[in-house]
Amino acid sequence: MTQNADFPKNYIEGHQNWVEGLSEKESSLYQHLGREGQTPTIMVIACCDSRKMVPDMFNAGPGEFFVLRNIANLVPPQGHDNGMAAAVEFGVNAFKVQHIIVMGHASCGGVAASASHFEAGDVSEGSQTLTWLSALKPAYEAINLIAETEDADFSTTFEKQAVKMSLDNLSGYAPVEAAIKEGRLGLHGFWFDIETARLHLLDTASDQFNPL
Repeated sequence: MTQNADFPKNYIEGHQNWVEGLSEKESSLYQHLGREGQTPTIMVIACCDSRKMVPDMFNAGPGEFFVLRNIANLVPPQGHDNGMAAAVEFGVNAFKVQHIIVMGHASCGGVAASASHFEAGDVSEGSQTLTWLSALKPAYEAINLIAETEDADFSTTFEKQAVKMSLDNLSGYAPVEAAIKEGRLGLHGFWFDIETARLHLLDTASDQFNPL
Protein backbone atom coordinates (compact mmCIF):
# COMPACT_ATOMS: atom_id res chain seq x y z
CA MET A 1 0.00 0.00 0.00
CA THR A 2 1.41 3.36 -1.05
CA GLN A 3 1.22 6.26 1.39
CA ASN A 4 1.84 9.60 -0.26
CA ALA A 5 1.50 11.89 2.73
CA ASP A 6 0.89 11.89 6.45
CA PHE A 7 -2.70 12.34 7.52
CA PRO A 8 -3.29 15.80 9.07
CA LYS A 9 -2.41 15.67 12.75
CA ASN A 10 -5.18 18.06 13.77
CA TYR A 11 -7.80 15.59 12.54
CA ILE A 12 -6.14 12.68 14.32
CA GLU A 13 -6.19 14.70 17.52
CA GLY A 14 -9.73 15.77 16.74
CA HIS A 15 -10.85 12.15 16.55
CA GLN A 16 -9.12 11.29 19.79
CA ASN A 17 -10.80 14.23 21.51
CA TRP A 18 -14.14 13.20 20.06
CA VAL A 19 -13.86 9.63 21.37
CA GLU A 20 -12.74 10.81 24.79
CA GLY A 21 -15.58 13.32 24.89
CA LEU A 22 -18.34 10.78 24.27
CA SER A 23 -20.85 10.60 27.08
CA GLU A 24 -21.68 7.28 28.71
CA LYS A 25 -24.98 7.27 26.82
CA GLU A 26 -23.24 7.89 23.49
CA SER A 27 -20.65 5.18 24.15
CA SER A 28 -23.40 2.71 25.02
CA LEU A 29 -25.21 3.58 21.78
CA TYR A 30 -22.13 2.85 19.68
CA GLN A 31 -21.60 -0.43 21.53
CA HIS A 32 -25.21 -1.38 20.82
CA LEU A 33 -24.94 -0.44 17.14
CA GLY A 34 -21.71 -2.40 16.80
CA ARG A 35 -23.20 -5.52 18.34
CA GLU A 36 -26.79 -5.41 17.13
CA GLY A 37 -26.43 -3.64 13.78
CA GLN A 38 -28.34 -0.71 12.33
CA THR A 39 -32.05 -0.25 11.70
CA PRO A 40 -32.40 3.11 9.92
CA THR A 41 -35.90 4.17 8.97
CA ILE A 42 -34.86 6.97 6.64
CA MET A 43 -32.63 6.90 3.56
CA VAL A 44 -31.11 10.12 2.23
CA ILE A 45 -29.64 10.63 -1.22
CA ALA A 46 -27.51 13.75 -0.84
CA CYS A 47 -24.71 15.60 -2.60
CA CYS A 48 -21.03 15.03 -1.80
CA ASP A 49 -20.80 18.71 -0.85
CA SER A 50 -18.83 19.17 2.37
CA ARG A 51 -21.18 21.87 3.64
CA LYS A 52 -24.02 19.42 4.36
CA MET A 53 -23.99 17.28 7.52
CA VAL A 54 -27.19 15.40 6.85
CA PRO A 55 -28.09 13.72 10.18
CA ASP A 56 -27.20 16.89 12.08
CA MET A 57 -29.84 18.84 10.15
CA PHE A 58 -32.54 16.67 11.71
CA ASN A 59 -30.88 16.41 15.10
CA ALA A 60 -30.57 12.69 14.40
CA GLY A 61 -28.07 10.30 15.93
CA PRO A 62 -25.95 7.37 14.72
CA GLY A 63 -27.94 4.53 13.18
CA GLU A 64 -30.99 6.59 12.24
CA PHE A 65 -30.17 7.65 8.67
CA PHE A 66 -28.91 5.52 5.78
CA VAL A 67 -27.03 8.10 3.67
CA LEU A 68 -25.89 7.81 0.06
CA ARG A 69 -23.86 10.66 -1.42
CA ASN A 70 -22.96 11.46 -5.00
CA ILE A 71 -22.27 14.52 -7.11
CA ALA A 72 -25.43 16.64 -7.40
CA ASN A 73 -27.58 14.25 -5.30
CA LEU A 74 -28.56 12.64 -8.56
CA VAL A 75 -30.82 9.63 -9.11
CA PRO A 76 -30.46 8.54 -12.75
CA PRO A 77 -33.19 6.46 -14.41
CA GLN A 78 -33.28 2.81 -13.41
CA GLY A 79 -30.73 0.77 -15.32
CA HIS A 80 -28.20 3.59 -15.69
CA ASP A 81 -26.16 3.06 -12.51
CA ASN A 82 -25.71 -0.21 -10.64
CA GLY A 83 -24.31 1.51 -7.55
CA MET A 84 -27.42 3.62 -7.12
CA ALA A 85 -29.72 0.68 -7.80
CA ALA A 86 -27.88 -1.51 -5.29
CA ALA A 87 -28.01 1.13 -2.54
CA VAL A 88 -31.70 1.80 -3.09
CA GLU A 89 -32.51 -1.90 -3.16
CA PHE A 90 -30.53 -2.44 0.05
CA GLY A 91 -32.23 0.44 1.83
CA VAL A 92 -35.74 -0.54 0.76
CA ASN A 93 -35.54 -4.33 0.97
CA ALA A 94 -32.91 -4.99 3.64
CA PHE A 95 -33.48 -2.08 6.03
CA LYS A 96 -37.14 -1.55 5.12
CA VAL A 97 -36.68 2.21 5.28
CA GLN A 98 -39.97 4.06 5.51
CA HIS A 99 -38.85 7.27 3.84
CA ILE A 100 -36.38 8.22 1.12
CA ILE A 101 -35.21 11.81 0.84
CA VAL A 102 -33.56 13.37 -2.20
CA MET A 103 -31.77 16.43 -0.84
CA GLY A 104 -30.48 19.19 -3.09
CA HIS A 105 -28.78 22.36 -1.92
CA ALA A 106 -27.88 25.92 -2.81
CA SER A 107 -24.69 26.71 -4.72
CA CYS A 108 -24.36 23.14 -5.97
CA GLY A 109 -21.16 22.87 -8.00
CA GLY A 110 -22.33 19.74 -9.79
CA VAL A 111 -25.54 21.34 -10.98
CA ALA A 112 -23.65 24.47 -12.05
CA ALA A 113 -21.09 22.40 -13.96
CA SER A 114 -23.81 20.52 -15.80
CA ALA A 115 -25.54 23.77 -16.76
CA SER A 116 -22.32 25.14 -18.24
CA HIS A 117 -21.77 21.86 -20.04
CA PHE A 118 -25.28 21.78 -21.54
CA GLU A 119 -25.15 25.44 -22.54
CA ALA A 120 -21.83 25.01 -24.33
CA GLY A 121 -22.96 21.80 -25.99
CA ASP A 122 -19.77 20.03 -24.96
CA VAL A 123 -19.36 16.30 -25.35
CA SER A 124 -18.95 14.45 -22.05
CA GLU A 125 -16.77 11.70 -23.53
CA GLY A 126 -13.64 11.18 -21.44
CA SER A 127 -15.00 12.83 -18.31
CA GLN A 128 -16.58 10.58 -15.69
CA THR A 129 -18.01 13.64 -13.95
CA LEU A 130 -19.74 15.03 -17.03
CA THR A 131 -20.98 11.60 -18.05
CA TRP A 132 -22.60 11.26 -14.64
CA LEU A 133 -24.06 14.78 -14.76
CA SER A 134 -25.50 14.21 -18.23
CA ALA A 135 -28.44 12.54 -16.46
CA LEU A 136 -29.50 16.05 -15.40
CA LYS A 137 -30.31 17.00 -19.00
CA PRO A 138 -34.09 16.43 -18.62
CA ALA A 139 -34.17 18.73 -15.58
CA TYR A 140 -32.19 21.38 -17.47
CA GLU A 141 -34.56 21.21 -20.42
CA ALA A 142 -37.63 21.30 -18.16
CA ILE A 143 -36.58 24.65 -16.71
CA ASN A 144 -37.42 26.30 -20.04
CA LEU A 145 -41.03 25.21 -19.52
CA ILE A 146 -41.32 26.77 -16.05
CA ALA A 147 -43.08 30.11 -16.35
CA GLU A 148 -41.55 31.71 -13.26
CA THR A 149 -37.98 30.96 -14.32
CA GLU A 150 -37.62 34.45 -15.82
CA ASP A 151 -38.11 35.98 -12.37
CA ALA A 152 -36.23 33.34 -10.41
CA ASP A 153 -32.59 32.58 -9.86
CA PHE A 154 -31.60 30.09 -12.56
CA SER A 155 -29.24 28.07 -10.38
CA THR A 156 -31.79 27.69 -7.59
CA THR A 157 -34.51 26.74 -10.06
CA PHE A 158 -32.24 24.15 -11.66
CA GLU A 159 -31.22 22.71 -8.28
CA LYS A 160 -34.83 22.28 -7.25
CA GLN A 161 -35.88 20.89 -10.61
CA ALA A 162 -33.05 18.35 -10.34
CA VAL A 163 -34.52 17.13 -7.05
CA LYS A 164 -37.93 16.73 -8.66
CA MET A 165 -36.42 14.83 -11.59
CA SER A 166 -34.51 12.52 -9.27
CA LEU A 167 -37.68 11.79 -7.30
CA ASP A 168 -39.46 10.90 -10.54
CA ASN A 169 -36.60 8.59 -11.52
CA LEU A 170 -36.49 7.06 -8.05
CA SER A 171 -40.18 6.18 -8.17
CA GLY A 172 -39.42 4.02 -11.21
CA TYR A 173 -36.94 1.76 -9.39
CA ALA A 174 -38.55 -1.66 -8.96
CA PRO A 175 -38.02 -1.97 -5.16
CA VAL A 176 -39.29 1.58 -4.62
CA GLU A 177 -42.32 1.11 -6.83
CA ALA A 178 -43.22 -2.12 -5.03
CA ALA A 179 -42.77 -0.60 -1.56
CA ILE A 180 -44.92 2.41 -2.45
CA LYS A 181 -47.68 0.11 -3.70
CA GLU A 182 -47.47 -1.79 -0.42
CA GLY A 183 -47.92 1.48 1.44
CA ARG A 184 -44.67 1.24 3.38
CA LEU A 185 -42.53 3.89 1.68
CA GLY A 186 -42.75 7.62 1.11
CA LEU A 187 -40.54 9.81 -1.10
CA HIS A 188 -39.60 13.37 -0.15
CA GLY A 189 -37.72 16.23 -1.77
CA PHE A 190 -35.64 18.73 0.22
CA TRP A 191 -33.48 21.69 -0.74
CA PHE A 192 -30.93 23.09 1.71
CA ASP A 193 -30.19 26.82 1.85
CA ILE A 194 -26.59 26.87 3.02
CA GLU A 195 -26.50 30.53 4.05
CA THR A 196 -29.49 30.21 6.38
CA ALA A 197 -28.86 26.54 7.26
CA ARG A 198 -32.56 25.91 6.69
CA LEU A 199 -34.18 23.03 4.85
CA HIS A 200 -37.02 23.56 2.37
CA LEU A 201 -39.49 20.71 1.86
CA LEU A 202 -41.17 20.02 -1.47
CA ASP A 203 -44.94 20.29 -1.22
CA THR A 204 -46.29 18.02 -3.93
CA ALA A 205 -49.65 19.79 -4.02
CA SER A 206 -48.20 23.19 -4.92
CA ASP A 207 -44.97 21.82 -6.45
CA GLN A 208 -43.07 24.38 -4.35
CA PHE A 209 -40.27 24.10 -1.80
CA ASN A 210 -41.30 25.64 1.51
CA PRO A 211 -38.94 26.40 4.43
CA LEU A 212 -39.35 24.27 7.54
